Amino acid sequence: MKLSIALAICSVLLAGCSGNGGGFATSPPPASPPPVSTPGASVSISPSISSIPLGGSTQFTATVANLSNAAVSWAVNGATGGNLSSGLISSDGLYTAPSDLPEAAIVTISATSQSAPSVSGSATVTITSDVVVGLAPAQATLELGASQAFSATVAGSGHPNTSVIWHLTGCTGIACGSVTAVGIYTAPQSLPAPPTLSLVAQSIADSSKSAAAAITVTSHFTLSISGPAAVLVGSSATYTAALTPAPNSNPATGIMWTISGSGCSGAACGTITRAAADTAIYQPPASLGAPASVTIVAVPVADASKAASISVAVNPLATVSLFPESATLAVSHRQTFTASITGGSAGGVSWAVAGIAGGNSNVGQLCAAGSNPCAPVATGGSVDYLAPASVPTPNPVVLTASSSANPAQMATAPITILPHISVTVSPPSETIAAASALQFAATVLGTSDQAVTWNVGGPACVIGGCGGIDATGLYTAPVSAPSPDTISIIATSSEDTSRTGSASVTITTAPVITGLLPASILSGAAGGFTLRVEGGNFVAAAATPGSQIYFGDTAHTTICPDAGNCITTLAASDLQAAGNFTVQVENPDGTKSAAVNFVVAQDTDAVDIIPVAPGEPVALARDIVVVEPSTAGSLAPQADVTLSIQAMGLYSTATSTCTLGASPLVIQRPASGTATIDICAFSVSGLGPSLTFTVSGPAVPDIIVAGAQPLGLGIVDLTLTVPASAQTGPRSLFIVNSNKDKAIASGSLEVQE
Repeated sequence: MKLSIALAICSVLLAGCSGNGGGFATSPPPASPPPVSTPGASVSISPSISSIPLGGSTQFTATVANLSNAAVSWAVNGATGGNLSSGLISSDGLYTAPSDLPEAAIVTISATSQSAPSVSGSATVTITSDVVVGLAPAQATLELGASQAFSATVAGSGHPNTSVIWHLTGCTGIACGSVTAVGIYTAPQSLPAPPTLSLVAQSIADSSKSAAAAITVTSHFTLSISGPAAVLVGSSATYTAALTPAPNSNPATGIMWTISGSGCSGAACGTITRAAADTAIYQPPASLGAPASVTIVAVPVADASKAASISVAVNPLATVSLFPESATLAVSHRQTFTASITGGSAGGVSWAVAGIAGGNSNVGQLCAAGSNPCAPVATGGSVDYLAPASVPTPNPVVLTASSSANPAQMATAPITILPHISVTVSPPSETIAAASALQFAATVLGTSDQAVTWNVGGPACVIGGCGGIDATGLYTAPVSAPSPDTISIIATSSEDTSRTGSASVTITTAPVITGLLPASILSGAAGGFTLRVEGGNFVAAAATPGSQIYFGDTAHTTICPDAGNCITTLAASDLQAAGNFTVQVENPDGTKSAAVNFVVAQDTDAVDIIPVAPGEPVALARDIVVVEPSTAGSLAPQADVTLSIQAMGLYSTATSTCTLGASPLVIQRPASGTATIDICAFSVSGLGPSLTFTVSGPAVPDIIVAGAQPLGLGIVDLTLTVPASAQTGPRSLFIVNSNKDKAIASGSLEVQE
């Protein structure tokens, strides 16, 4: 009994006892359960390979072979039950992919036998992302400081994380504006450069997936500046900038102030000091060169392009000005003078003539402006000076306007008194070419009435060879120099017709060219048209030999019907190459005119369309070459003929009937194949088969003018081939003659189905 108790105590307290000295025997440790025999045991998982979208689920099944216990433990990448980063798997094998794409998108699913931990099976899962990010609105235009809510959606076939990260691109820092975690974007308060940026919603589930919205920041606030338009030296003025935001905007309100001037720079213009957020104080300099003005500029921090400015006159202290500053008057004539005072103390103006307040009959009187008879005055802003009835001594007399508050501040004007009015003509003398023009001007001294009548005079004028002058003084020389070749230009005062002035004009005898008709043509023209040279001092052909026209260095057969016109014929050989060719007229005595250019422009078949619309009314950097018609030089009564079409209509070849009508002429395209349609066209200039006719359309023409037959009376029959593929819509008919003269009947045809 004692032995069994001892063994029990030993077993409980010591978990075994030594047999030495105590006489007790030890108990061996319990044996481990025998290992499960696993010959042929295996675990297989189905499916063995699969793809699962973010947040999606798949059921896996484990099959245990050759083991009596079919229970397994599930793990993802070795972690029992998985985790949030690689996915979770339940105890019955239901795997749920993570909602965020992991760095390693391929994970391993394992099933381990619970009875034989060394026996396991595995399957491979590829986690896929078909995430699509949507963003609304896709684009937006916001005023400075305005806000706009954007909504992002994240969709996928599984259950991906629907959160996004917001960020801005295309700008840096505060220039971008800001966006909250829920997608509310607020534009910057100052206009960025460029004013466009992108708002990006980036998927947290798959950072490679995002959507962007285009944002344009606009600036439509207005800025005005107010303050005095003039400031006196030694004083200061306050200027206020008023920024009016556009509706629902919040632009930055800061204002920067600058000052500049046409006659100063830097501190020489004065100082501008910011007094408040929108207010500045300007202090002018002690002196400012002429012109005494500066420009104060308010530059908004929100958008420097919206700067406002005000021009400020800087007035010196107490300056009296007088207008006019001087005068020349005939006896008993009047002149109005006006005085003004800038700066100094307020006060009126006192007037004196030769030191006599109000003047007198000897030196001239001062009258109330506009009074008749004279109402004597000695003060006022404006007065009339009435010259004496005879020339005074001394002459000129001095008119004085002084400040009533400070008589030392004054202005003076000398007035010269003439015994009568006089007329001068400028230029006083000139030599000009025949058929040219020259502007003359007359000045009538001693009166405010500057009206004159113009005439020409000289020995040659009795036979009408002096040329002519119009009411404005524009003189046009005759086409041939008169003999003698010097004439007088005479201006007569309308107030006193006994007073005249004159100028001398000499007409040169050398030939002169004033114009070419035509002055330009396209290269490759057939030629055979008349070149008319206009000018003066030509020798008419009746006075054989007459003048001769040189085209380049080659003399051409020339006919001069009068002293102002010579004609020749240009041949195709003259017009083959583009360039500028000189034209001169040589008289029989060997004198030549100055050379003028005849332009042969490069011909081209290219047609360029210049779009002009209300939104784009100006086409820049577009050169348009226009040449004159080859008929411009004709001396015929109807020299200015054209190829313009007056009317068009359908033509019946069966009945030889042309029915002319208004534009557009409707052409019906066939349903299939090609149709032949005859139309008739009429022009007062006459149309014929020698002309080239084309119809506008695509680059490869779809309507062809197959033939042209004359019908008489200026009418032509045009045979058109119209395919079923012809484009519908308005068309124009082009007409070109052998000299490249072109006419267009715009919108004269319309193709319909």
